[in-house]
Amino acid sequence: MEVKFILLNCTADSFKQMDSCASLLGFEVIKSSKTKLIKSKCDLFNQFIIYYYDGSSGELRLALKFISQYTPHKVILVSSNYIDSDERLLVSAGARGYINLLDPVSKILENLNRVLRGELAFNKLTLSQTLMEILPERKNQHANSTSFNNMTAKELQVVGLIYEGLQNKEIAIKLNISPATVKTHVQRILKKAGVRNRTQIVARAAQSF
Repeated sequence: MEVKFILLNCTADSFKQMDSCASLLGFEVIKSSKTKLIKSKCDLFNQFIIYYYDGSSGELRLALKFISQYTPHKVILVSSNYIDSDERLLVSAGARGYINLLDPVSKILENLNRVLRGELAFNKLTLSQTLMEILPERKNQHANSTSFNNMTAKELQVVGLIYEGLQNKEIAIKLNISPATVKTHVQRILKKAGVRNRTQIVARAAQSF
C-alpha cells in the first residue's frame, strides 16, 4: 500500500488506531521520529505527518515548536485528550488538522478524508472563530514582526511563562511580583505584539521562540 501518513511521537495504541483507519482508506502508516524525519529530508509532496501528543501543555509546546520548524500545512495533531484551546492554537500555528482519537472511527476517517481532499480537519465552529480572531492580526503581521524585540526583559519573561501555560497568579509567584503588575505587563504585551488575547500571544511566541 502507498504510504500516505507518517506518525511521530506515537504510542502503541495511537499507532494501532491510526494504522487501522489508514488501512480502511487504502493507505499505510509508518512510524518515524522528528530527528529521523528532518535528517532524511523525505519528500512530503503527497504525504502528511500525524503528530501524537498526550494533551499536556509541555507536549503541546513541543508540537507547536515542531510545526513552526517544519511544514505546518503537512502536520495533523492527534490526541486522546481533546482541548478546545489547543485546537485554536493549532489553527493559529497553521497546522492541517486536529483529530480526537476518542471520536468514532467514522469521524476520524471523515477528518483524514478532508485532509486528503486538501481541506483543513478542524472543528468548523472553532476554525471560524479562530480565523475571525487572527485574520485582522495577520493584516498587521509585517508591522508587528519585531514586536518581541520592542519588549522589556520583564515582559519577555512574562511572555515565556504565558507560553508555558501559567496564569497571572502563578506568574506573580514565579517572578515575585504582584498579580496586578503581571496584569499590567500582559496588557502591554498584547499592545506591543498587536494581538488580542493570551492564545494569540502563545501562537506568536511559538513562531518566535
